[in-house]
Parts: sequence; structure tokens; C-alpha cells
Amino acid sequence: MAIHLPEAPPETLEIVRRDAPALLNAAPGGKMRAMAEALPEVNVTHPHQVFSATIADVLAGLVLANARETTWRFFLVHRGDEPFAAAEVAGDALSHVNEGPFVDGTASAMIKAEQYAASNEHNYEMRLLRIPALYTLAVWLTAPGDDVLIPAAPAPAPLVANEVYREESFTSALRPLAEIRNAADETSA
Repeated sequence: MAIHLPEAPPETLEIVRRDAPALLNAAPGGKMRAMAEALPEVNVTHPHQVFSATIADVLAGLVLANARETTWRFFLVHRGDEPFAAAEVAGDALSHVNEGPFVDGTASAMIKAEQYAASNEHNYEMRLLRIPALYTLAVWLTAPGDDVLIPAAPAPAPLVANEVYREESFTSALRPLAEIRNAADETSA
């Protein structure tokens, strides 16, 4: 069927448009610095809600139930539809702008999500799920009675980027990594 992206609060887009240029201009190098020179041609697109989960959520098997909305994320796009960076708004402030593998990885996972939704009977809402302590980012498609997760590259092993997972298999794949990280955190505390 289809994917629905919730509409971001209008002020979030205004914040990105107002504050992202300064962060881009301050970037030390890479794509962001090059794009800062072409700012009039930069578009903001694909707003998506970002939800965060913790190691404890993985260990409890309650990743989606405990995931909390943290930011709105926007792609910064230059010429065509290839994103070169992502900007995130938390509350009423731009929290950061970043480039790198998770920007491209998210875009690829979103394409996979669109393909999956097109061949399915549900209308999904698209979200992004982040588990920072496990360096994990995934596109989260949610519909009444149906949730799937598509890890973005670079996905930690044994997850495979752009593969479709149900919450149980996603959580099971991350559990050994969560146990190792949790034990390390307890040892260092």
C-alpha cells in the first residue's frame, strides 16, 4: 500500500532553514562544507520523527514499546534527490547537522521501506529508530498490528542493512551486543 510521513511541526522546518546554514558554514570539510557554498540550491526534505531506545529496552525485548520520540530529522538535499546531510531539531532548537554513512544508509533503508510497503496490504507510518549505545539506526514502519524495522547501513552484525525484520528478530539479533555493552558499562561503573 503506502507510506505516510507525519507532518513535522511547521516551526521545525523554520528552525532548520534558519540555523542549518551557520552549522554548514562552520563545518571543517567534507560534503557539508562544499554544500555550504551552494546554500541557495540546498533543499530540506523528507521530515521524519526519530525515536530512541536503550540497551535496557533491547534486553527487555521492549524496543518499540519503550521507544521515545526525541527529534525531527530532515534531509538536506542538493541538486536532485540525493541527501548530503541530515539536520535534527529537538524541541525548539537545531540539535545538530551531520553527514556520513548513516545519511546515505537511511536514504537506502527508506527506499527499501517504500518497496516493502508497496507490496504489502498496510498503510504504514515511517519513523526512524535509533539505539545510540549500540550504534544502530533503522527505518521503522508502523501500522495497526504490524511493525517492521529496516536497519540502515552501517548496521552492527548480525543485523543486515536494508533487510526487513520483525521486532522480535531485530531484538534477538541485537541482544548479544546489548549484553556485552551492558556488562562493559557495569564493569566501568
